[in-house]
Amino acid sequence: GYILTNGKCSVCESLTYSLGGTETTCKSCSGCSACSTTTGICTKCKAGYKLENGKCNACGSMTYSLGGTATTCTSCSSSCSSCDNTNGKCIDCKPGYKFTSSTGICTECGSMTYSTGGTSTTCKACDSTSCTACDNTNGKCTSCNSGYGFDSTNGICTQCTSGTASPGGTNTCEQCLEGTYATLGSSTCMKCKAGNY
Repeated sequence: GYILTNGKCSVCESLTYSLGGTETTCKSCSGCSACSTTTGICTKCKAGYKLENGKCNACGSMTYSLGGTATTCTSCSSSCSSCDNTNGKCIDCKPGYKFTSSTGICTECGSMTYSTGGTSTTCKACDSTSCTACDNTNGKCTSCNSGYGFDSTNGICTQCTSGTASPGGTNTCEQCLEGTYATLGSSTCMKCKAGNY
């Protein structure tokens, strides 16, 4: 706990240590919030560190520790894209979640809304009113209203043209069979009246 300075022994300051003898500098107790001035063994850690065998080791990605005598790091919320390793609060969010900066919490977007994540503080309405469901990470349709055909490649719903019909969902607009017909935006093909084709 002491070092040799100009022929005198001087005490090491807080969060430093010395093994004594002829040492002339105190070494830093890395990551500690409290340590032995004679051995450098940590007794408490700073936030963001965990105590292991007398040493403070930094928490890894997506984990945190409040410090002190904690011997493990806790996983951050799975809604975070990244988090503060000293308190577990989200720094930004995964797609499909909106960010509340005052609390560091990511909240999942509700039905028919989406967010691209990051630090976006709102969930936007889905891109199309022809959807019955949309992807909460990009706003593209995942299911369509009846009378609309689903384009899974582009995530859009297109109104069925005359002569085609779709019950909606993930179905495409299908051509009506001979002897049946459909008007614009029909969910089913109807049988032609007698004398019509």
